[in-house]
Amino acid sequence: MPRLIGAAQTSVYGEALSNNYTSSSTFEAPATRNIELLVVAGGGGGGTNPSPGVHGGGGGAGGLAHGTSYPIVKGTTYPITVGAGGAGNAVGSNSVFTNPVSSPETVTSTGGGDGGVASTGAAGGSGGGGGGHPGGFAGGAANQASPAGGLTGYGAAGGAGWTGLDGGGGGGGGSSPDAGSVGNTAPDWSDGGAGPKAPNYPNPQAGGQGGAGKQFPAFPGVGTDDSNATPGTGYFAGGGGGGGVSNTAPFGGPHKTMPQSGGGGAGGYNGGADSGTANTGGGGGGGHHASAVGSGGSGYVGIRADLVFDASSCWDLRSVYRQIKAGNWA
Repeated sequence: MPRLIGAAQTSVYGEALSNNYTSSSTFEAPATRNIELLVVAGGGGGGTNPSPGVHGGGGGAGGLAHGTSYPIVKGTTYPITVGAGGAGNAVGSNSVFTNPVSSPETVTSTGGGDGGVASTGAAGGSGGGGGGHPGGFAGGAANQASPAGGLTGYGAAGGAGWTGLDGGGGGGGGSSPDAGSVGNTAPDWSDGGAGPKAPNYPNPQAGGQGGAGKQFPAFPGVGTDDSNATPGTGYFAGGGGGGGVSNTAPFGGPHKTMPQSGGGGAGGYNGGADSGTANTGGGGGGGHHASAVGSGGSGYVGIRADLVFDASSCWDLRSVYRQIKAGNWA
């Protein structure tokens, strides 16, 4: 590390940081400075029930918290918890960046709500979609807070399921923030694949589209890319699509071919649903009758910081001594 030249109160040196955490770990701060911090919780699982004519809602995306000026203290070890995605009918797990210096600045992103099945979608970082037949249930609420430390929380509510026999499940909410679509409605962004488009809607048997994920340009190489595959261009936390059927050519939720999907799984349609993509916090697709349901994608924690070297004036011997004692002189 270079020697610092300048007044103690104005001199800062910090290496560039590009840390990606796809499982629980720790981070030791190499300098006292501000960082860009992204914390994504696990996505909720889709709803599933083996009863004929019942379609589950899509899982809500994991809650997401982001900030560009989060303060860290040199030599401090910060525990990191990366939340797991929820199985079918189960919420996702929280992701946590623990701050041992200032506990109010511990950052918690809340796991996504699971999709409803003959029931309301669960609340979560983003809410799960409501179940379809027999009741057309409401989607779950979003409860992701904006943590202390200058971070903003992102999440959205799930969409409602559609009433009637074989009614489609609602889509899970996404972090854009973008609420999940109601079962039977046209996608609000093209799925980019071979599935039916707007002329086929409204269709009571179509699953609702999951809410869009959100992109963070400072995190290339993680999240999803233009084909919703990883490694990607920094899209995270899209909602899962609701379950539907295909005998009149609708489909269950979105096909996973657009970056806005943010790792959200497609709902089942006369077959199994897709799971959310690992380490995106995407929600799982809602189940079609007894077919396989989608699990939520696991979460992610990322740290970014540019090289910092800020010094002015010159050091007197007393300042040098104080910096050596404080461990800031190399």
